[in-house]
Amino acid sequence: MEEAEALFARIQRLGRQHAVTPDPRPALGRTLMQTMANSIRLPVIRHVPVPLTQWLIGPQAASDIGVTESVSWWTRALFRTGLTVSKCIDTAVRLLIPRFSLSRLFTRIIGYHLLTRFLLDQTRPLNLPEHVLTPMKTCVAAWGEDPHAAPWLNRLEDRFTTSGHWQGTPQSTP
Repeated sequence: MEEAEALFARIQRLGRQHAVTPDPRPALGRTLMQTMANSIRLPVIRHVPVPLTQWLIGPQAASDIGVTESVSWWTRALFRTGLTVSKCIDTAVRLLIPRFSLSRLFTRIIGYHLLTRFLLDQTRPLNLPEHVLTPMKTCVAAWGEDPHAAPWLNRLEDRFTTSGHWQGTPQSTP
């Protein structure tokens, strides 16, 4: 984690030192947040990607990419509550199952849907070339089963993604 944090900080520092005018990042960041909001069917969590992104990358990087929109207090409270509950459950269950991670389960499910819906679904306006798609499909397929999770967690994950090995495009679940 320390190495990843150091690399992220270095990339951010270099990006700020070599600013491009006009900066395309804010428009792209806002569009990404809007696209995610539009694709989330459950209204109560529709704007959670904003505080999630701000929390994951920090306030300065979020500002750099234009993820500065204000969300309702309800959305922020829901996000913070979900984060706290997830951490508490992870901590408690790890006393019995050392590698358990509800956070990792949620991340894998959400990541699968984001990748397959936004990047690998070639019916959308973003049509990626095959030399980009092939490695992405290979990467997604490699995520098909979490080796750190109990078999029952992998089965639960299958219910929310796709059964068995993951593919580059979503498949119906049983």
